[in-house]
Amino acid sequence: MSQPTRLDTITGLAAPLMRDHIDTDVIIPSREITSPSREGFGPKLFAPWRYVQPGGAENPDFILNRAPWRQARILIAGRNFGCGSSREMAVWALKQFGIDCIIAPSFGAIFRNNSIRNALLPVELPLERVQELAREAEAGPLHLRVDLQTQQIARVEGEPGRPTAAPIPFEFDADDRDMLLTGRDAIDRAWDHRAAIDAFEEQDRARRPWAWPDAKDASLPLHGIRVVEFTHMVMGPTCGLVLADLGAEVIKVEPIAGDATRRLLGSGSGFFAAFNRNKHSLAVNMDDPRGREIVLRLVAQADVFSENFKAGALDKWGLSYAALSGLNPRLVYVSHKGFLPGPYEHRTALDEVVQMMGGLAYMTGPEGRPLRAGASVNDIMGGLFGAIGALAALRRRDATGRGGKVHSALFENNVLLMAQHMMQFAVTGKPASPMPSRISAWAVYDVFTVKEGEQIFLAAVSDSQWTQMCDEFGFGDLKGDERLRSNNDRVRARDWMMPLLRERFAALSAEELAQRFESRGLPYAPITKPQALFDDPHLLATGGLAPVQVPADASGAGRALETRTALLPLSLDGHRLPLRSPPPSIGEHSRAVLRDLGYNDHDIETLLLQGVIGAPQENA
Repeated sequence: MSQPTRLDTITGLAAPLMRDHIDTDVIIPSREITSPSREGFGPKLFAPWRYVQPGGAENPDFILNRAPWRQARILIAGRNFGCGSSREMAVWALKQFGIDCIIAPSFGAIFRNNSIRNALLPVELPLERVQELAREAEAGPLHLRVDLQTQQIARVEGEPGRPTAAPIPFEFDADDRDMLLTGRDAIDRAWDHRAAIDAFEEQDRARRPWAWPDAKDASLPLHGIRVVEFTHMVMGPTCGLVLADLGAEVIKVEPIAGDATRRLLGSGSGFFAAFNRNKHSLAVNMDDPRGREIVLRLVAQADVFSENFKAGALDKWGLSYAALSGLNPRLVYVSHKGFLPGPYEHRTALDEVVQMMGGLAYMTGPEGRPLRAGASVNDIMGGLFGAIGALAALRRRDATGRGGKVHSALFENNVLLMAQHMMQFAVTGKPASPMPSRISAWAVYDVFTVKEGEQIFLAAVSDSQWTQMCDEFGFGDLKGDERLRSNNDRVRARDWMMPLLRERFAALSAEELAQRFESRGLPYAPITKPQALFDDPHLLATGGLAPVQVPADASGAGRALETRTALLPLSLDGHRLPLRSPPPSIGEHSRAVLRDLGYNDHDIETLLLQGVIGAPQENA
């Protein structure tokens, strides 16, 4: 980090100036304030604030029974805090008081977000102006008004009212003066005691390693984005997988017993391990009000909320889009469902259901034998489109300051897969035949059974490839046959041409055919079983498989194992997106998440003992 510079103005430290003179929608506490130099750094400031649930109902148990002034989030904002080392220095200083800092480039950006708009007044106060106000405040509280555009402060006679628009009135008294000067002193101390700050950061890094990503994590495109995930099976977890691999902090909220996907057998035994890497697990009892409180605190600070439960299933816990967008207007809410809103939306959908009703099973199997595809294609596609929608909504939020709702659906995924066959019918007037009996667009494009019963896929999809294949294998008679001159000619001749090719290739081994097709640059492929991909030389050479340790409760095998897992099929600047952490154990990060939300160790252990959260033993 570059050397910081001292500040000539007290910017963004005017925390008490708002107080209770603005209509408060919600205050988000997030860390315990423990000042070593000033007793009671904040009870006067934070006591008036209250928590109001979406819809207007007050919930005093949510915050007030925890002495809200002890847990506060401080906002640093204003034109001097858009970037640069001075901002970093101030953040370091405030962390010495245990204060979590939010950075925002302007008051406008803050005000659009009700979840943090009541944190700090982003006003710049030159030190001499603070001293002048402090002298005036000796005679009693001052009623002041600030114009956020001009940064001008004026004294107002009488009691301030409750404004509906800027300029915003506030009081400034001797305590507030001390608060501001304490903030300035903190910055000075941070400069003078760099070693102490480094030690503090090292302690925090050891206590909360997940909050201190290394340099390669910080370089990932979604670094700094927090995702709260209420998902199971494949579709929703795939969305979280994509966002996590791109660098987002994805917190997977699970029941105390863990996501039921962890315990699936058979074809589902690999689901959890495959789609939940790079995530953190918070195990919480959502039927307990204290558990819901934890999640609401988490969502209030989140950028994305992702879920794939049946419509309305989360409403009972106050996790509907309407409720959460009221709590956090900047939130992007991603719902993964079977169908987009319409006549089918009430139906329960599975990947196989939509494959059958969406034409994919018909196109995959032989005539009269519809067959599902051999992978969870719609579930995975649904998660991909959920992630794409989330990225689009985040980009829009950059411009508007507001989040929104993204809806991804299995059935509509499947329709997109069938779009080419639908368009084929529109163009030709003839329905597409299932793949085993289709009229191929290319003449040689099929699986061949060869020597010793082996199978191999061979293709020649252009006229030049046809010529290359005939030259390689000495098929001069076929090369010179006028009936086979063009690809379309060969498509029309498949009935008699393909049996000839099958007969001629049958005498050769799959390995020889692969080598000879490879030498000519012709398309071919061995018929590979999934387990063989673990040892695929291309995947191993290019880093497409990453070593991973799967904990016992994250695998249908019921035991811990070391294996390799497939990374996302893309690279950024020539590098594959890394596996930063393995699939988590149940509640592996519960303690860390709660500490990050401001819970102290005593509260956390109490919640564990009372079954509100789940977590492994601290030193297990």
